[in-house]
Amino acid sequence: MTTEALPRLTPRELRDRRHQLGLTQSALAAALGVTVTTIARWERGERAISTPLLVRLALDHLETQPVMPAVERIPAPDVALVGRSRELAAVRRLIGADGARLVTFVGPGGAGKSVLALEAGRRAAAERSAGGCLVELADLTPGSAIEATVGRALGVRDRRGGSIADSLVRALHGTDLVLVLDNCEHVSGSAGTLVAAILRRCPAVTVLATSRAPLRIRPEHRLAVDPLAVPDLSRHQSPAALLQVPSVRLFVDRRRAVDDGYRLSGHDARPVAEICVRLDGLPLALELAAAGAGAMQPAELLNRLPQSGGSDRRAPVDLPDRHRSLDSVLDWSYRLLEPIAQLVFRRLAIFTGSFDHQCAIDLIGDDLGTEPVRDALAHLIDVSLVAPLGGSSTRLRMLETVRTYAVRLLTESGERPPLAKRHADWFTAWAERGAHRFENAAQAAWLDALDVEFGNVRAALTWCLSPDGDPKMGLRLATAVRRYWDMRGLPSEGETTLAAMLARDPEPSPVRLDALVEMAGLATRREDVTAVERCANEAEHIGVLLGDPRGRALGLASLTYAAYMRGDPATASAIAAAALVCAEDSGDAMAVSLARLAVGVAALGSGRLSEALAQFTMTCDAARSRGDLWLLSECNDVLASTLIALGDFARARAAGVESLLARLELRNLPVVPINLRMIGIADAELGVPERAAVLFGAAIALEHTLGTIPHTQWAQDYRHALEITRVALGERRFTHLWTVGRHASETEIRVVARGLPSALIDDTAAGPNDPPGPLSPRELAVARLFGEGLTSREIAHRLGISERTVGSHTEHIMIKLGVHTRAQISAWVERSHAS
Repeated sequence: MTTEALPRLTPRELRDRRHQLGLTQSALAAALGVTVTTIARWERGERAISTPLLVRLALDHLETQPVMPAVERIPAPDVALVGRSRELAAVRRLIGADGARLVTFVGPGGAGKSVLALEAGRRAAAERSAGGCLVELADLTPGSAIEATVGRALGVRDRRGGSIADSLVRALHGTDLVLVLDNCEHVSGSAGTLVAAILRRCPAVTVLATSRAPLRIRPEHRLAVDPLAVPDLSRHQSPAALLQVPSVRLFVDRRRAVDDGYRLSGHDARPVAEICVRLDGLPLALELAAAGAGAMQPAELLNRLPQSGGSDRRAPVDLPDRHRSLDSVLDWSYRLLEPIAQLVFRRLAIFTGSFDHQCAIDLIGDDLGTEPVRDALAHLIDVSLVAPLGGSSTRLRMLETVRTYAVRLLTESGERPPLAKRHADWFTAWAERGAHRFENAAQAAWLDALDVEFGNVRAALTWCLSPDGDPKMGLRLATAVRRYWDMRGLPSEGETTLAAMLARDPEPSPVRLDALVEMAGLATRREDVTAVERCANEAEHIGVLLGDPRGRALGLASLTYAAYMRGDPATASAIAAAALVCAEDSGDAMAVSLARLAVGVAALGSGRLSEALAQFTMTCDAARSRGDLWLLSECNDVLASTLIALGDFARARAAGVESLLARLELRNLPVVPINLRMIGIADAELGVPERAAVLFGAAIALEHTLGTIPHTQWAQDYRHALEITRVALGERRFTHLWTVGRHASETEIRVVARGLPSALIDDTAAGPNDPPGPLSPRELAVARLFGEGLTSREIAHRLGISERTVGSHTEHIMIKLGVHTRAQISAWVERSHAS
């Protein structure tokens, strides 16, 4: 084309092309070799553009050249990062040694993804020549393109004949920029397309993205950003120990930001720990709670937490609107969901705690179809509103803060009543299908399964008792799980629930019969003869009414114990014999075992020890053959008592140990003190008073924590063993070993109970009252902190010394006191305080 054929370069075209290039008048002047004034006059039309052909060619050339993006440094997070050292190390490894080009920080709203990505991006950018750039995407409308926003952040504009995406790729090619894309979840399609193009054509660029859902492109590495770790509420922890828990440290740090004088005290420790657990360790929730507390003490704040989901006027003013309350965070996520996913999300709130993946599909997909629910559930996992539990592929959960929000939506939708019925239906059928596993080798596994689901079982039982509920279904469900309460050591809950269900459905039925038998058994445990007789008589009557010999046998077996406790062995023997006849007529193996157990108890009460021994031995054999740990532990208790009466203390000890190990496997801890005392009685009679004293002390400690179970039938044997142990050891030695037992761990007590060598009863530990040398002030401080139950790490933090130094002090203390365990140090401290 000749010069004359080119169109004239107008002032407006010059200005537009400069803008498209992203150049200032000064930058264009430098590129063309003229003054800034000349460019300004050309664009205003005050002076003709000299050599317009050369200017046009120069502009064309500039458009073909890559432009180094004009980026600013990635800003530091507005708040300090707490408890994320593991995640920061993971990012460094991924983009370093592993060569990852795209890391997506995925997690629920409020988990702190943005703060973590900013800090990780800032650290990575410090090692790059091109630095880094943050691009905020939160203000874009869902589904919109992100190229223009990224271009503005980088100072890159689209050019004639190409897209803004092409311009971005040209600008970034050859750079080692770290690009942080924050809040991608609502524009994930556009973000994924652009990032894929950048990574494909810009080999040195690294992208860090935050999103509640992954971008789903091949180069992506996902980093799960979970809530912060929360305290273990089952353990008493000092303020110093709690401050090592990330969620507590974050809450306290944020509280100090609004109250500089705040310090975590022993008085506040428990409420603060509960706040962190209640808020699931979510950083945003903790920050809002701390900021909104004002002058409230933690205990008062804890009581007000259920109402804290709404807008908080005390939230930091620089927080985005979507982060000014938990509800606004969740509203943001909820509005991005498709209608089917919104429906599934609401319905998942019917579950309490965690839930099974297939159960959720079956229960909430009844009217929606399996595949749509499966797909929606997968999407909810992707967007972090639902999460796998502990890495499980089949067990899911909602954070409690998320579930509280979903419950409100479910209630407002009007869907809750019919869904609650479906929920109770499902868990009743599930519990009834598994009930037979209480009586065989699957017992422990079934108890574990119930542990996982018992939150949902309790919720279903609560609904059954509600005005809209179904009492008959409630009785079925309570009866199906009835033995869980006894086997897991929860008798009060069992009695309360069964009594409530029985009161609502008085009609005679097999289900009512089984519930009454369980009530009688729980009453037997606490030696409430009147309650046993009331429940067992009605159960036996229903058995007669229904023509059910099994039911009659179970009712009569329970009446045997009532007669035994009333001191009427003749009546007990007659009732037990009738129970055995009915049980054998029924052909039910469990009924036969329980009837034989009753016959043995009646014989024991009558002094017919050989007969009792024979019945208990047969029952134990049957329990072992079926793998029934519960029956084995119950039968071994009375077998041990019989053997003690016979003077066969070695076999009595063996029976006690077998019962103890079965109960520990079932985690039926409230009944364990009975085992420890029974084994201790045998040890005292066998001439091993050291073991007896330790076991007696451990039994007392457990009862102080879990409550006392009556043991009238062998109380005299226990008092006698206690006396001969005290005499054999002497008061000082007995008190020492008793105290050692009170402070010993479950593992240490298990060793002693099994009769294995243990430092707890080593003879060299006999003289802690007169140590070889005095403790130094620092050693004394360490010993006293052991007495308070602190760990070595907690002691190190409290005293401002290293954990290794604590270990050295501990070794010196043991040498000076002549002891071998920390439990013995604690016992020495307790005795020193007492004296």
